[in-house]
Amino acid sequence: MQSIPPISNLYPGQRLGRYELLCPVAQGGMAQVWVARMQGGLGFERLVAIKAILAQHALDPRFQAMFLDEARIVSGIRHPNVAQIVDLGEQGDVLYHVLEWVDGDSVSSLRRLVHGKSEKIPLGIVLRIVSDSCAGLHAAHELKNEMGEPLGVVHRDVSPANVLVSCSGEIKVIDFGVAKALDRMTEETSAGVLKGKVSYMAPEQAMGKRIDRRADVWACGVMLYQLLSGRVPYDAENQIATLHLLIKGMPPNPLKGVPEDVAEIVYTALSYTPDGRFATADEMHRAVEAVLVARCGAVTATDVATFVGEKLADRIAKRKKTIDRALKAAEERSQIADEFERSVPTESSLRSVPDLKTPSTLFTAETQLVMPEEPAPEPAPPSRPMAPPPVVHAEAPIALDFELPDDDDVKHFGTRRKSTLVVAGVCALIALVGYAGYLVWDRFAMGDAPPIPGMPQ
Repeated sequence: MQSIPPISNLYPGQRLGRYELLCPVAQGGMAQVWVARMQGGLGFERLVAIKAILAQHALDPRFQAMFLDEARIVSGIRHPNVAQIVDLGEQGDVLYHVLEWVDGDSVSSLRRLVHGKSEKIPLGIVLRIVSDSCAGLHAAHELKNEMGEPLGVVHRDVSPANVLVSCSGEIKVIDFGVAKALDRMTEETSAGVLKGKVSYMAPEQAMGKRIDRRADVWACGVMLYQLLSGRVPYDAENQIATLHLLIKGMPPNPLKGVPEDVAEIVYTALSYTPDGRFATADEMHRAVEAVLVARCGAVTATDVATFVGEKLADRIAKRKKTIDRALKAAEERSQIADEFERSVPTESSLRSVPDLKTPSTLFTAETQLVMPEEPAPEPAPPSRPMAPPPVVHAEAPIALDFELPDDDDVKHFGTRRKSTLVVAGVCALIALVGYAGYLVWDRFAMGDAPPIPGMPQ
């Protein structure tokens, strides 16, 4: 499987809305296709295809309009043979479609591998691929608007590269990027500008004339011719020479080794004039189905899956390995993101951290500290207000029940009274300090000590 270089604005792991890009798998002229995963609740996961407009066209209004037109057209088609579009989004300058993931490969890849080994694709497989492609195209051709009016959708780019065959044998028409419709927002093809691949163009399309669904019938005839013979009916050394062959109206080289009724379907589809072809893709589908049953019996999707599984085994295995590796990388990214999210503190976890300032944790926290060898600071006064010691006023009058002494006795009495008061005051102060110290020790031992100045809180 050839690796696809990512465009500048997309990378593995990037999220576009609810989709996570895994790895690029294909690229065309207007867009690149990535495989992505969509995750839902309860472990739901689904692979999808993301078709993102290329960076060089992201800001071009014409390409944006074509991209949106394709989404509108395909979203209206409901058929098992057309790849379904499931979402449309825009993120920054990235405009993208989300389509169902088809686990398989293009019919073009299948043809190259088989014919490259000088082998042939079994007739029943070829007819099943073309029949189912016609059925899907008919559903697109029949698309109507809200008023029930036909939209006149024409794919204009039918080729083996735009038809997918899945590992389960399903056939899916893809890429309506250049489809014609009556209500397209983009302008129709300008003079001298061709849309589609020259080798698969109907003559009227190559000449720039008005086209209808029969141009897609022609392209299905070219695809049937190529799958049977290994070459396209009109091919030259360059596109200009190929155009000249188409315009001349010469019939293609006859098919060799092909049953006559099968060759007749091819020649009818490749009629130079549109009126000579099958009128609708459904008419061609019915013709192919009839020959298929007559020649090969019932060829089911299981038969196609068996053939595809044998011929594309290596490509399928490489793609599976690439996607598995991308999914593993996505899981690793998710685990890293989850671990990072768990490491970031949340409001609830912050509330569970112990508050070291509360009385219940202060004692435990402080006993683990290594204090410097310095004198401990003086303890703070107790937080509770203490009753002030009684104040003794020396000047207070004293009532005496005895006879007043003489002057000398009065002098000696005053001196003794002052000494007694000083001693009493000192004793009271010592008692208060001792009581305060007892209270501090008591509260500290009970884990209810007040903050101590200088100690870390």
